[in-house]
Formats: sequence, C-alpha cells, structure tokens
Amino acid sequence: MLKQAMTRFAETTGEIPVSLLPIYATFAMDLSAKEATRAALNQNGMDFVDEGENELWGEVENIQVGGLTFDTFQDAVDSGSWSPGQDFSFVVRNVKAYVPSENNSNFLSEPLLKEEEGLKVLGNSKIESLEALAKDTIDRCNKAPIDVSLKGNVPWKVPEVIIRSDLSVSARNKDGSENEQIALDLLNSLKDHGYVIIDVGADLSDGKSTTIEKRLAGMWQATEHFFKHSIEAEVDDSIEFALPSMQNVPGVGSRHAVYGYQSFDEGSMRFLETRLQRKSKVLLPTELGEVLASEEMSDLVHSFYNLADIGRDITRIATATILDEKNLFFEQDENKMPEISGLSLDEMVGFNNEANIFTKSSAKSASSALRLVEELVDDGRSCEDFPMDESPVSMSPHRMCCYTGQKRSDGLDAREVFGAHTDTSFVTLVPVASVSGLEVFDESISAWVRPELIAKRHFEEEVEGSGTDSNILNGDVPSKGESSRRTEPWHARYVVVMPGELLQIVTQNEVKAAVHRVVAATEGESRISAPVLLRARTRAKMDVSRYYGVFDKDDPDDGVGKLLQSCDGMNMYDIHNSLQPST
Repeated sequence: MLKQAMTRFAETTGEIPVSLLPIYATFAMDLSAKEATRAALNQNGMDFVDEGENELWGEVENIQVGGLTFDTFQDAVDSGSWSPGQDFSFVVRNVKAYVPSENNSNFLSEPLLKEEEGLKVLGNSKIESLEALAKDTIDRCNKAPIDVSLKGNVPWKVPEVIIRSDLSVSARNKDGSENEQIALDLLNSLKDHGYVIIDVGADLSDGKSTTIEKRLAGMWQATEHFFKHSIEAEVDDSIEFALPSMQNVPGVGSRHAVYGYQSFDEGSMRFLETRLQRKSKVLLPTELGEVLASEEMSDLVHSFYNLADIGRDITRIATATILDEKNLFFEQDENKMPEISGLSLDEMVGFNNEANIFTKSSAKSASSALRLVEELVDDGRSCEDFPMDESPVSMSPHRMCCYTGQKRSDGLDAREVFGAHTDTSFVTLVPVASVSGLEVFDESISAWVRPELIAKRHFEEEVEGSGTDSNILNGDVPSKGESSRRTEPWHARYVVVMPGELLQIVTQNEVKAAVHRVVAATEGESRISAPVLLRARTRAKMDVSRYYGVFDKDDPDDGVGKLLQSCDGMNMYDIHNSLQPST
C-alpha cells in the first residue's frame, strides 16, 4: 500500500510527506483488520454487507500491540507502537454481515440480526408524534458518554468535505432536480455522522479568498473584540459596557425570541444573543454598535446571511432527496401507467418512458423542497412569494459564545462546559473556530468526534499537497502575485453544519437531530464560537399537502408518515414549543 502511495508523489518530492504517513498507516491497519474479519466471517459462511469502501464496517476496540492497549487504530499509529507489517489483535462489534444465498439453506428465514441485538435501523418508525420525538432526543443525549478528552477524537474515516458552491440552487441539474452525487454525499454525512463540513473558501492555488471567507474572518475579529471588551469591563469599572442582559424581544410574542448578554458559571460561559431586525437589517441589541466598529457590525450581519443561506441549501437538498427516495410525487394508476402527483395532463405530455417520469418526479420533489425552505425557514428575510404575518425580528439567532475551562480538583485537563443536547432548528451552523471544542456524537461509531479538527486536517492535507507555505495556518501567506496576500485565518474557510429537530421532522425521521456538546480545556486559551441556529418562521404553518403532496390521514402506510401527519396544520411556533423539555 505504501509503495503504491509513493507513486502519487513520484513527480514532486519523491516520497510520502511525513504528515501523511500516519494517515496511510492508519488506513493500512484498518484495512488489515477488515480483511481479517472478512476471513473469519467467510469461515462461518457469511460475508460483509457491502456499503462502500469508505463506510465504517464495525466498531473496533481493545487493540493490542506489543503488550499495549489502544482504543483506536489512530491512537496505535500516533503512539509509534505500530507500523505496517507488525502483528496486532483487536475486538470488533456490530459488524454488518449476511448469509449468501448459496449458504443459507440451514438458516431460518428470520433476519441474521434482530434489532435488540444491535442492528442499526435508520429512520425510526416508532417516532410518530412530537412528544415521542422530544423523548427520543432526550434518551439519545442521556446515552452519550460523559467522559472528556482534551485531545478530542478524530476518526481517520470521515465524511466528505463539501464545497459551498455545490449546494446552491444553480448547481442543480438542468431539469431542476438535485445533483445526485452532492445529495448522496450530504445525506450520508448527516444521517450516518450527524454533521457535514462545508468549505466556503477558494482553492489554495489561486492565492485568493472568497467573499464569504472574508466576511467570516471579519466576524471572528468582531466576536473576539467583543469578548475581550466584556471581560476587561468586568474587572475595570472605567470601561463602559452597557449591553442589556438576556430579555425577550418586545412585540414578538415568543418566549424563544431573546437577545442580550449573559454570563454563567462564574464566567466559564458567556453568551451574546443577537437578532436581525427583518426590515432595517439592524442587529439587536443595538448597544452592540457602541462596542464594535461599523465595519465589524456589517461583517456580523453579512455573516449571518451567508450562514443562513448555507443552511437553507442543506435543508432544501436533504428534504428533496428524502421526498424523492419515498416517491411521494410518483404514482401509478390502475393500468400501471406512471403519473406524477400534482401535475396536469398537459405537463405529462412528452414523458413517455419511465426514466423521464422519474426525472420529472425528482424535479417536482426539488421544487416542493425549495418552497418549504422559502416559506418555513427563517433566514432573516421576508417571505416574498408567500406573504404572511411575520415577526419583526428573525427567529434564527446568531449566538456569540465564549467558553473558558476552570481548574478542577480531580486533575483532569478538560471538562464538559455545555452538555449533550440537540437543537430545535432545521440546522445549526458552526463556523470552525481556532480553538476546537465542539463535539458531535457520531452514532455510527458510538463516539464523540471533533469536526473542527477534521476540517483542520483537511486544510493541512491540501496545504501539504499543493506545496503551499505551512504558515498559511496563521493567515499570512503570499499568493501567486507578490502584491496580494491571504490574510484570513485558515478556519474562516470552514463551517460545521449539524441537523436539528426540525430537519428530522421535514425529512420524516430519516435525518436525526445531532447530539452535540462543548468541551473546554481547564487551563489555556478560551474557545470562542459563533453558531447560527436556523429556526422556523414561527407564524408559518406546516401544510403537509402543500409541501409533500396529497396524503391520506387514515392510511397508516401513507408515505408521509405519522410524525409529519401529526404536525399538519400546526404553526411552527407550536411545533417548536412541543419539542422543548418540560420544566
């Protein structure tokens, strides 16, 4: 494997870059373990369920190398204890396997694995009401482990990083349907891992930064400036700091529409909740303008819009893909002639073969998903195509956070500062920070992972492969032209996006809300974060027929599903309230 890898670098350095050697070694270790497991399965008349070479094939633990024990292959490689060709042992659980047809004559017709024995079931059909969804998210949070590591876990097999431009409406197919490969990559990331990493930056080779990247860099500068000012004001009475504490936005009528500044847990958590006024495009609290410069305020506003647009596109693609998978706009009459729900006879003219019929159905799914996003997702703008009584401020907050670990008597080097939870949002967008700390519970491997470190690894590999100066991590590298330089920090290129409870509803339980938390070092640099929680227009209504086609409430097998049926006719404010934990 390493010899084959050498050919990739034969024309450049002639050898594998040192920074990439651990990745190749980890891959080799995993592949060796997989082939050993396959051999054991074959001896028992079974084989792997083929889900693609990049998918996780089992939960590996208790890795033994030379008398030492490791939790992951990456740990074994990083310690220097294992190198290709060296013996090792391991334990693997929850391997997805099947009995080939030629070997199953002696087996019963029942499934090889039952649900209670660990078979993972995607799309929980038991969640049939908002109450059941709220209970399920709490149960999933409670099942996540509470142990903390300062280093954080970065699996070597990770989801594909997706380019921002690939998500836009303009990237759809000519017929209006979603790009299948982009949709597949996105859904696999969200469903299997609970997050997706979006790259908003340009290729390093052109030496330039995108507009979004520049705005996010400005947002980080503004956020750091604000928290520096607020912390200094706590110890110096001469520094003016007149921001209001957390309070409800007047005239909105929602207890969830809050804004202001608050400090918790002896200063270990500080939050600034901002809200965009829909018409004036001015941020609340307006007193923030007394701390930040006008350019910094502008960067905050534009960053919110940029992040909200990414969230809109992800919600659109995820919803359209599930609509398409469930064939909700594809029907057949008694004569087995295919037709598309919601299309007239004239619209059907010219579609005289099954492939075209499915293509038209996919376009209809994409169109309905776009309508749902425009009418339900609150991106801070007014809904132009479907006027409604809207609140004067956006229901989607841009939240600035500062997490500082505190010394512990138990001697641990990190602690959980914001425990395991899910968000009542379509998606939560977290611009990658310079100090990692966001952890998502990846249920495919039953482990906490740090997407921000995965983004950093992606950046470092790109830097290594392009031969760019490694100092680019500090945001100061010349481009091809001597007169211009990249000045944005590396992390301004990436955004981590996690699915929320509202996305779980509109994707009919196929994409579960991500369980996540925040971890901070007990000593050292504070973590600053700036997530956007993309929520719903509270006064909009969930009109299932409008977005999913005609359905039969009396048919338990209707493709819409009972959870969506239970939401039909509810306004989004009531749906949001129903998902909040009881107090």
